[in-house]
Amino acid sequence: MLENMDFFSTKKPISNGFIVEDNMICSETTEGSEDKFFIEVNNEKYLVKDSSYNKRRKQKSLAPYCEYTGSHFINLCGVDCQETYLGVYYDRPVVICKDLFKDVCFKPFRDIHQSSVDSLLANKEYTYDDVLYVMSKMIRLQDNLDDALHKFWEMFVMDAILGNRDRHEGNWGFIKIDDTYKFSPIFDNGSSLFPDVDLSNWMNEEFISRRTFYIPGSQFKMWKDGIDDRPMRTNYFEVFQDAISNELFCNALEKFSKIDIIDIIKRSIIDVPTDYARWFSSIIYSRFNCLVLGRDFSVIYNEIVESDFGLEWSDEVD
Repeated sequence: MLENMDFFSTKKPISNGFIVEDNMICSETTEGSEDKFFIEVNNEKYLVKDSSYNKRRKQKSLAPYCEYTGSHFINLCGVDCQETYLGVYYDRPVVICKDLFKDVCFKPFRDIHQSSVDSLLANKEYTYDDVLYVMSKMIRLQDNLDDALHKFWEMFVMDAILGNRDRHEGNWGFIKIDDTYKFSPIFDNGSSLFPDVDLSNWMNEEFISRRTFYIPGSQFKMWKDGIDDRPMRTNYFEVFQDAISNELFCNALEKFSKIDIIDIIKRSIIDVPTDYARWFSSIIYSRFNCLVLGRDFSVIYNEIVESDFGLEWSDEVD
């Protein structure tokens, strides 16, 4: 159950605490690791993700709160991202996502890549270099190429800060307008912030360090020394070291290095249960400072222990 929230009448506009009812559903449920269905409220369409239990892993999941916090963090950083709200469905927490593509045609990168008649494009791997190359050759993107490349790296840095493990070829892409493409707002952030993490003993240096530098892996691959037959999935820290020579990547780092990270964290975790908010605050703060700013982790860990992020902390560190 969501903490410290007022539950509103379903006749009011959607906001945190909104109660989802079956008579709002306007499409069938889709199966997977989570149930998803569309509702219509006040003539607006929303996607509801009933994701508090991961059916594949057969365990509780923080995914509704991860998607909500991650999406709000991205928007507060000045990057166009899907609007999300925390709601309740049959007493379960759900995340409610405003439909981004109600009146437009969305083209995922996967479809663009796989439909290419150019073998030089179709045979590319899912390395970030290959992705950038494919984008540079997309005829319908050319009028918006500079903007799209800029937004790609902003998305990449946001995913790195939030530890998004699932930015695969199908959950980002382009909006088709007339006969041209432009980069889509970011969506599908439920795999950010370690939704399946065990929080029973997380407040220790090794636990946070491992989830800052080594996990999760990025979906974007890299060619590694000694492995010639295929590129390998790798972690964000490694990609950061490899991509540092890319001017647009460096521009994105420079832009986000100037944000007020404490203020944005506090505003991102509004209405999130305190235990989860503590974890989200700490891992975002650590990944931002270590990956984006390049600060020393031991210093960052001490700052995490000493900071309350506007929350009530236990006096005891596990």
